[in-house]
Amino acid sequence: ENDPEFKIWKPHCIANTTGQQKVANTLLSRPVVLSSAADSLQAMQSGVETVPQIVVEKQGLDCFTNPNLRPLLNMIGADRYVVYGVATEHCVRCAVFGLLETGARVELVTDAIAALSASDEREVVQRFQGRGGHLITTRVALS
Repeated sequence: ENDPEFKIWKPHCIANTTGQQKVANTLLSRPVVLSSAADSLQAMQSGVETVPQIVVEKQGLDCFTNPNLRPLLNMIGADRYVVYGVATEHCVRCAVFGLLETGARVELVTDAIAALSASDEREVVQRFQGRGGHLITTRVALS
């Protein structure tokens, strides 16, 4: 509750509150949480290929501030990532550009994102496409 980020943003996504919960329709059964703790990835390394869903916790705007995320992505070696969420010009931007660095196909679900600023969102989407990112809709993502 005393996170330094709250000097910039209103308190949000506080652990064990409704604001931290993922939308129920986006959760699979028995997701595994990857925390920022040093031993979090080690604890799940065995059998990571069979985990249906991994929820990555983060302590800042950028999901890549979780030191376990890059090693997890290297371990999984996915060839495609599908991204949605808020706020497009902040958290989503960090995720898509970080994922593009993996060399995998990165798809941004345009009808499942929202921004605080429409002009900033347009700029992020244009840069994303310029770097090889792909735009899709929920209809395509769910098919």
